[in-house]
Amino acid sequence: MEYYTLLKLSLIPTSLLFLLSLVSIILTTHYWIIGDWFMPRIIDTLILEFDILIYYVENETNATIISGCLSVGAAIIAFLGWIKLRRSNMDSEALESTRRFWILSVVLCALASFGAALASLILHFTQQWDDPLFPGCKSEFEDTKNWLIHCTREVGACNVMPKLEIEGYNHAPTACNEARAVRWLTIPLMICDVAIIALFVAQAWVRREMRYQRVKRAAEKQVVYE
Repeated sequence: MEYYTLLKLSLIPTSLLFLLSLVSIILTTHYWIIGDWFMPRIIDTLILEFDILIYYVENETNATIISGCLSVGAAIIAFLGWIKLRRSNMDSEALESTRRFWILSVVLCALASFGAALASLILHFTQQWDDPLFPGCKSEFEDTKNWLIHCTREVGACNVMPKLEIEGYNHAPTACNEARAVRWLTIPLMICDVAIIALFVAQAWVRREMRYQRVKRAAEKQVVYE
């Protein structure tokens, strides 16, 4: 397979990475807004003698936003790398440093995107606790007798709000579905990163072999002519 074919194939995971990361950022921003602005976080209970305060753990959401931004950046760098490396004059010895620069840039950015997506996925599963009433949360009573519930936005939308059934909880199913979709989107993001790395490294190897064969044939012809 020629290197140009591998470069053309790299456009598929590059485009998917760009689109999926944009979807991830949009969904994360949307359920973030729902959780902070439309669903109440301070609940004044009339029957009980204390208020319920919901605190969202930020690590998981922040990691998702960072992952989406890095994935967008990696896709843009990969596209720019495709534009530069598809040129036939890139095979010349004079442009060897430029060729290596773009290959390393694409690979390093894709690796950063992969690491961020993996960290986001890990945080989605590790930021979980075992509260008996609200699974996935941890709760405690403050000195003021307020009931504090600590959880991620996903757990808050999926496990806390539906049970409390207070004003604004009707937005919880939307936020819950979006948070879960974002969690699983990290897997195709990582697959796209791996595909981009594999294709760019493969085209570099094929290109080097083709260049070596051309130099070898040129040398053999020169010997024959002499």
